[in-house]
Amino acid sequence: EDKTVEVLSETLLPIPSMWDQGSDTSEEGLWKVAVLTLLKEIVQAVGFENNEAVILLPPIVLPLIAHSTDASNEAHTYLVDDAASLWSTVMLALPSYSPQLHELFPRLETIAFDASRDPKQVNVVLQMVEAYILLGGDTLLSSSRHAQALRNIFTSIIGHARPTVELYTLRTLELCLTKLPQNGPIHFQMAILCILENVLEADVANSTSEVQLGYLTILARVCFHN
Repeated sequence: EDKTVEVLSETLLPIPSMWDQGSDTSEEGLWKVAVLTLLKEIVQAVGFENNEAVILLPPIVLPLIAHSTDASNEAHTYLVDDAASLWSTVMLALPSYSPQLHELFPRLETIAFDASRDPKQVNVVLQMVEAYILLGGDTLLSSSRHAQALRNIFTSIIGHARPTVELYTLRTLELCLTKLPQNGPIHFQMAILCILENVLEADVANSTSEVQLGYLTILARVCFHN
């Protein structure tokens, strides 16, 4: 592991200067896409079990993700997809929650809305939501801003997406309720109400059997814990 840490440290050292070589306003910005892709490959190469090496990643990677997912940044439109993919990979690798991860979370709401027509990208967002819940739990939702962002993600998808995307969303919501049995139903009551409305208004008839089962599973879980 010591050798891995040494090699990773040397590999990451030039990344900030490489990033600065790319421009946000011209085709040179594609250089930054290449840097994000490289970082994803580095994270995957390090693996998810070498904690000593993994902890070297956030100081380098998270500022670049923050820059790339900033909607006010002109480069956002062509960096966000690769940044989200890198972000998802990093989330799976990190062993613990951190203030830097916490600060980034609201960016997911914007990415979810941008990706609303792309099921693959929505799934990346939901993977990150799951990782945040597993790592951050109640700490994540202690912020009203973060809790609202997560509520908005769920309510923007439930009843408004393709069945495959909605099914994944329901599974993610179920994970949230499982990991947060006391506060989950309170934080996600709007999403639960959306599900209940769909069932009562017979919109469920237009859904697949898997989505119907997902609706009923969520309602049953809420009733069970209350």
